[in-house]
Amino acid sequence: MEILGRVFLAVAFFLLGAILGSYLITYWSRYRTGRKILDTKHCFCFGCGKELKLRDMYPIFSYLVYRGKCRYCSYPIGRGTLLCEVVGGLLLLPVILFTV
Repeated sequence: MEILGRVFLAVAFFLLGAILGSYLITYWSRYRTGRKILDTKHCFCFGCGKELKLRDMYPIFSYLVYRGKCRYCSYPIGRGTLLCEVVGGLLLLPVILFTV
């Protein structure tokens, strides 16, 4: 497989892992605070309760752009969220790098 294809797949798998990590930390946060894990309400800020828009929920990117804070009320988002997203991405990288 050509190098560009491998890079594309590596980035795609990293992003998929980051998305999975983001969902895992969201579900863990809901479980820990006694909220329904499979709540029909979308993700929301624990500080102001505002429902987050899609552009607020891009793993890693949104955390860096908004400097680890809610876009609406500046409530701090824990570094654990960023860490879980990065680790999720890194865990899927070997799948593509060593199988293709």
